[in-house]
Amino acid sequence: MKLSMWMIANRLSELDLEIRLDENAPAILNSTRMAYATNCVYIYADKEDTVCKGEGGYIRLQNMDIIQSFEIIQGIFDFYQDWAAQIEKAAMERDYQKVAGLSYIVFHNPMVIFDANQQVLGITRQYDENSLDSEWAYIYKYGHASLNAVGQLRHQYSDIDFSRHGEQAFGFDDSRMMSFSGLSYCLEFAGTICGRINLFSYERQLNAGDRQLLEFIARQLEPVMGYTDISGRTANTNIFYNVLIGRPYDKSLLEHQLRYYNWNHSDSFSLALIKVAPSGSKTSASDFDGLMHTVSRILSGCLVLKKIPYIMVLTRGTFSKPGAISFILEGIARNNPVKIGYSLPCQGIENAHILYPQAEAAIQFGGLEDSQNNIFYFYDIASDFIIASSSLERSMTARMPGVDKIYRMYTEEGDDLWLTLKCFLDNERSYVQTSSALNMHRNTVVYRIKKAQEILGCDLSDTYDRGYLSLSIKLTEIYHRLNRPQP
Repeated sequence: MKLSMWMIANRLSELDLEIRLDENAPAILNSTRMAYATNCVYIYADKEDTVCKGEGGYIRLQNMDIIQSFEIIQGIFDFYQDWAAQIEKAAMERDYQKVAGLSYIVFHNPMVIFDANQQVLGITRQYDENSLDSEWAYIYKYGHASLNAVGQLRHQYSDIDFSRHGEQAFGFDDSRMMSFSGLSYCLEFAGTICGRINLFSYERQLNAGDRQLLEFIARQLEPVMGYTDISGRTANTNIFYNVLIGRPYDKSLLEHQLRYYNWNHSDSFSLALIKVAPSGSKTSASDFDGLMHTVSRILSGCLVLKKIPYIMVLTRGTFSKPGAISFILEGIARNNPVKIGYSLPCQGIENAHILYPQAEAAIQFGGLEDSQNNIFYFYDIASDFIIASSSLERSMTARMPGVDKIYRMYTEEGDDLWLTLKCFLDNERSYVQTSSALNMHRNTVVYRIKKAQEILGCDLSDTYDRGYLSLSIKLTEIYHRLNRPQP
């Protein structure tokens, strides 16, 4: 493990020191020498003192001879080497609590390791429940961050993107829940957030050496916490990410996470995908994260997640055309090299796995038909998606919204709106012929078709809408005929 002069200075804090170090003194030092050598701490006597000089400045050990100083400095290298090996071993064994405990040895400050769902994986138990503030007590007792704390972070630090990979500083001036500043490190693996480390400045102020050690711990944890097992499950990633891409997830944890956003399990949800750097242009990782931060800040009521090359935006309700959220996203699209695809809405968060393929197909299919556009709605290419789908089940997810509701009204409640709608389409939208075929008053037919259009949200005078609806009706009947229980 390579050290910095700051990391060495932190281990010498109880001695009589004079410290002159650059804020960004790098961690490149390998060992101690009594003669100058590259990437080593050079120590030499200066009267009664010993000077330890390395990249970024020097530390003066006052009234200490050079032999004793050499042994102390070299001992620090040995200490960190042993400590790093223990951290690596604990990380590989997924013993996050041990990682937190070992971290206290170097930080002498409280630390919490969270997964991407604000669930505690490890906490420095050298500090009991009542050591810090009310949020620490809550985390210590219940094993996850409180809804109030998460809400305050989003409100007070709306200009800071805590979902950006790496370290962010934070502090609270007037919070009754959180009283201590510190560093928050967003853990990421393969472009997906898999956790967070919060290190608090409680017993002493944090410095560059602490940031370097935090970076080291993060590098050990990220590949382990972001690892996907053979079942496709990544336990530490955001549970909404797992839901959206169809991975297994803990249903009880999902219910808890819904409360962070004040969402209900049975709400309607929609997804937008923002594809960064379309064909012909390049976007750096910093540009991607910068755009994601902008989206997160402007759409604070939405869930914003990263899945390179996409930024995923999950909202309750729909991305209506026009609508407030879609208006904001389209403004972003006008000023950035992106393409945006909107899914249909789905009812119930457990069905949200159908949204990602829809939003992705909106970009792919829409771009084939109109390469100059950068805003695409799945509704407009749903018929193409159904035709190109490899299975009946996949096609069923692309039906016109509302078709399933009308079918269930027919099969479960005996409502004949389904039959009226079919007959109306079969008779080329003729109210007279539909009325005659169903032996129903014309005004009743008019009323029923108006009701159907309200449920479906479509315009039956539009050629595409009619074709999409007819395809959705036929698909529904075939599916249920094939899956009807046998007598």
